[in-house]
Formats: sequence, C-alpha cells, structure tokens
Amino acid sequence: MKKVIIAAALLAASLILVSCFGKGKKAKGEDGKLDAVEVAKDLMDKAPEDSRTKEAAIYWLKKSNGIDFKDIAPTFEIDESTTYYADASGVKIYFRKKDGDYTAADHVADVRRIYAVTAAVSEAGKNVVGFGNAKTKEEAMKEADLEKMIENGKPTSLFGIELYIGMYNWDFIKDDEFRTCSVGVVTRKVDGDDVKCGYSLDFYKGMQMSWEDTEKLLNETLTDEVMEKAVKEYNKNK
Repeated sequence: MKKVIIAAALLAASLILVSCFGKGKKAKGEDGKLDAVEVAKDLMDKAPEDSRTKEAAIYWLKKSNGIDFKDIAPTFEIDESTTYYADASGVKIYFRKKDGDYTAADHVADVRRIYAVTAAVSEAGKNVVGFGNAKTKEEAMKEADLEKMIENGKPTSLFGIELYIGMYNWDFIKDDEFRTCSVGVVTRKVDGDDVKCGYSLDFYKGMQMSWEDTEKLLNETLTDEVMEKAVKEYNKNK
C-alpha cells in the first residue's frame, strides 16, 4: 500500500512539474501526449541525494548489485549507531546490534545467508573467485569456496582470548562485470574493550582483469608524457 501511495504521489508531482515547466517524457502514441506512467517511473528511479542514508543503500544495492535490501538486512534489531554510505561507487553498511552478544557463530550464519543472496543474483549462477585471487578469466570464474573460507578463518585463541577477524570476500557477476562482496565484523567499545556487535557489508566493482594485466595496462596508459601533462595541469589549476 505504501508503494502505491508513493507512486501516486510521484505521478501527481510529475504531472504538476510537466504542466509548469513543459518537460517530461512523451507517450509512444501518435498524439504526442505525455506518458504520465513513464514520467513517474523516471522520477522513482532517481538516486537519493544524501548518500549516508538507508534509502541510498536500498537504491544502490538494487541498482548496481541487483540485491534487495531486505535480503541482506540483519535478523537482529539494530541500534542508532548503524551507518550507511552508498553511491555509484559502492555500498558500505555497518549493522550494529542493539542488545545482546554477537558471536563468531552468529557472524558465520550471516555470512552464509549473504553468500546465498549474492549467488542467487549472480549472472554466473554462483559466486566466483574473481581476479583478486586469480590470474586468468577461467580461474576467476571458478566458484568461490565458502566452506574453505570459513575453515581458514575460524576463531582461534591466544592466552584464553578468542581471536576472530571474520572477514570474508568473494565476487559475483552483475551486468557482465565482476562485483565484490566483502563481509566483516563490527565492534564497539565496552569498558575499554572491543566487543563484537554486528557485521559490515561492502559492495563495489571488482577487478576486471588480473593484477599483471592491470599493471601492464597502467604502464601502457600512464606514460611519462601523460604523467608530465597531468602534473602540469594540476599545478596550473592549484
């Protein structure tokens, strides 16, 4: 119902704007009349101006990654210190639990859930290794081994203190490009100690070629002449 009301409000607003300023999409028909539905759809597709909002995270998760916010949101109640940052370059979220412990087992469960979400939207039909850990396209397209990641990253103890980094990374394919998903542990200070309280998410465009090919491309592109020109332009505009 809320979506219907918002759509109706945007539709009304679009008609007012068009009548006042004479701008808007035209209908596909021969009469040249305004297609109000298309105008409303266009307005709804505009990115939020404030990148530090939940609305921005919702928009760019879907726009750039094909992911619905509800599918990666935590099952626990979050507190007011939960933060968002999202724009065309990527999406970063720090989910912090309002009350109670957040254990390594809780984190692994969340990682498994998010891994399944990205695998479901990946055009490859799976999560992949990506060029961050591969030299060839064939290697990069191999399925990311979550069980191996979890085994390699399992908690250890030192002098009775649990050590757990909780960082997991993999790629998936969206719009024929490698996208990277990184999941980490979020902590807060409690009586001077760092206590696990939730998880972070980072979505961004991954490497599209190997480190070697990237370095080669940079060397071919960033010649001495190009660098000298860039320095001159920088000094001129300071």
